[in-house]
Amino acid sequence: MHTLDGFILEDDTEKVFSHLVLSSSNNKIVDIVMDNSGYELLSDLCLADFMVVKCSVKGVNFRVKRMPWFVSDVTPLDFSQAVYLMANHSDSDFKRVGVRWQNYLTSGVWKVYDDVFWTLGLSYGHMPEADPVLYDRLKQSHLILFKGDLNYRKLIQDYVWDPTVSFSASLGQFRPAPLLAIRTCKSDTVTGLKHGVAESAETKSKDWLISGEYAVVQFYTPL
Repeated sequence: MHTLDGFILEDDTEKVFSHLVLSSSNNKIVDIVMDNSGYELLSDLCLADFMVVKCSVKGVNFRVKRMPWFVSDVTPLDFSQAVYLMANHSDSDFKRVGVRWQNYLTSGVWKVYDDVFWTLGLSYGHMPEADPVLYDRLKQSHLILFKGDLNYRKLIQDYVWDPTVSFSASLGQFRPAPLLAIRTCKSDTVTGLKHGVAESAETKSKDWLISGEYAVVQFYTPL
């Protein structure tokens, strides 16, 4: 066991592995709802590359912000600059990977979308009514990956739930496809925890909900 495992309050990694890697689907499309730029963006690109190379994913749709909600949010310009810098890097290994990423974009294996909905002041449970076109597109996804605390809050309707309420129940009307939320706890709401987990974290750290020290990896599937 890794020393950091104890800080993951709910970990559905094995379920995600089974759904993504062991699935026999021939048309795996993954949507990634992005969070921060910089090093995190680079990590997300590496993850998307891994999905294509090792997990038989046929396409990755990157859902970025048309304008930043927070100053660090990924925009189309951030994305294109990151790929360009990798493809023109002085290090041959970095350059090789960057050129492969450019080829993904040219061939349509990777696509970048800056849908307006991501910067609206609405929780994602409102999407079926507020943006039915985007919701229908997400229905085609084999997996939707949500990154970061803000996406998590909007995913569970930015409501202060009892932490033992199921992750599924907290999604409200947002159930387009199997989805995964990866989030470090930086705000005072979380769901899907087993009984006693929140109390245990509280005894170790009074600010466990907002410190960013704890995390959740939560998977939901409508199937």
